[in-house]
Parts: sequence; structure tokens; C-alpha cells
Amino acid sequence: MCVRSLTLKDVPQVKEICTNVFGGRDFLPAILPRLLEEPDTFVYGIEASGELLGVCVTVLVDEGRTAYLFGRRVSEDRRDWVKQ
Repeated sequence: MCVRSLTLKDVPQVKEICTNVFGGRDFLPAILPRLLEEPDTFVYGIEASGELLGVCVTVLVDEGRTAYLFGRRVSEDRRDWVKQ
């Protein structure tokens, strides 16, 4: 397993992870391309064997003194695994 920065090539896998989030109306896939271009915004994923398992967005504010996380998503078939 590894944690890495996501790119535009990862958007299809993120869409797959988000398919059933918020009743299929998850905002993350729609804003992901813009987030990837934003300064002080970092989009990370956890990957195993080439499969994206989860996503998290970190934004630095207050000139980098504060960070907040949002857009945390985990692949449906890995949610029970994460709880263990």
C-alpha cells in the first residue's frame, strides 16, 4: 500500500469510489479537476496493487498555519477493512 498525490488520470477511479456517496450526487468528482490545480490544496490517495482505495483532500489556509481535511472517501468494498 502507498499514499500518493492524485492526478487527473485518477479522476475515473475517484468517480467510481464516489458512485453511491450522497445518493450518487457526490460533489467531489465534479470539483476534483479544479482542486488538483489549486495552490495550497493537496489531493492524496491510498493505493494497493494499482487500485485506488481512498481519497482525502487537504487545504492549507492562514498562510499555511492551518490545514483542514475534507472529501475523505473510501472504496465501498474496503470500508469494513478500514474499520478493523
